[in-house]
Amino acid sequence: MISVLSVSAQRKQINQALDYLKSGKDFDKAEKLMDDLLKDSTNRRKEKIWQILIAAQKAQYEQGNEKLYLNEKYDTAKFFLMAKKLFQTMESFDSLEMQPNKKGRVKIKYREKHALYLDKIRINLYNAGVYFAKKQDYSTAYDYFNAYIECAWQPLFSKLNYAEKDAMIPIAACWTVFCGRSLADADLTLRYHQLAEKDDARLVYVLQYEAETYASIKREDDYLKTLKRGFDLYPTYDYFFRKLMRHYWHLKDNDTAMQLVSTALAVDSTNTVFRFAENRTLLNLGRYDECIETGKRFLEQNDSIAEVYFTIGLAYYNQAVNKELAMNGKNAKERKAIRAEMKKLYEQSLPYLEKYRKMAPEQQNKWITPLYNIYLNLNMGKEFDEIIKIRHERKNTTKTGH
Repeated sequence: MISVLSVSAQRKQINQALDYLKSGKDFDKAEKLMDDLLKDSTNRRKEKIWQILIAAQKAQYEQGNEKLYLNEKYDTAKFFLMAKKLFQTMESFDSLEMQPNKKGRVKIKYREKHALYLDKIRINLYNAGVYFAKKQDYSTAYDYFNAYIECAWQPLFSKLNYAEKDAMIPIAACWTVFCGRSLADADLTLRYHQLAEKDDARLVYVLQYEAETYASIKREDDYLKTLKRGFDLYPTYDYFFRKLMRHYWHLKDNDTAMQLVSTALAVDSTNTVFRFAENRTLLNLGRYDECIETGKRFLEQNDSIAEVYFTIGLAYYNQAVNKELAMNGKNAKERKAIRAEMKKLYEQSLPYLEKYRKMAPEQQNKWITPLYNIYLNLNMGKEFDEIIKIRHERKNTTKTGH
């Protein structure tokens, strides 16, 4: 009795859905009736239910497509959702068709028809991704780009050979890298990164997002490998060079840093970033005369970068400190001569470090100690008292935690 009632109820729902389709309206109601039937696992292999569901979804999609074509008011997001539903439904049905029947036979009846239909509307999966990405709904955008790309591996589209023939797949993959990075999701960012790298026009940005992602998940080897690849391909794109320089400076690997600088300057000897990196690395290497020389040449063409004043001033200052260390074991005459040299170096350092202090007052941790020692050694009482006051205030601030 229960079985008879169940069959009767199914027949009623199917007939009602067909009536909705014939009426030219309420397609969404027809879709829901079939969705409800498919929730029952005993109905999963019933072809008629699937075909009515597909017809209801197609009707909604084509209705929306017509309205958009005629510039009539319609929910664009809903239109894109219907496109995605059609792909999900037909792909699910295709996977059922691939399963052997009771006789152990596989009969694929609808694949070609469904694949040809979906092929015509597939671009709207990509369009939807762009639409939602521009609205900064990166999660939804990612889902659409993912659906577009995954068609390449769906058996339903095997004859269309998207993986080899569709030039849009690498571009869609670039979008997934962008959306994944915007979501701060490393797995999503890297899922299609190799596909994205096939798009030469956007490769520079793909490599940057990859590097950022590797850094965020502490994959140091991959991070460095990506930065080096990025620099090799795009030496004038600042991102890769800057990150590599910071890495080498942090490790105090200044020899490798200088090799990178030399390579960069060979590409563009006028690049401001490269020239400053050279200046800073010469300071790190203790090649103070060269640091001073390159810094002064830099300032002749661009006197607005505070850090160059700092490197020149610190190069003079370090030379003075080295002179002081060299006084040990010297006689009185030699010590007097060294003090004279020290004084001259402190005097040469002074204007550059004071200029740096003026340009970067918030960088107290960098200028306060050298200026303190310079004022002390040059007997600059007023300036020395001021520095003492600043140091005292800094100590108090540190103690109180402000």
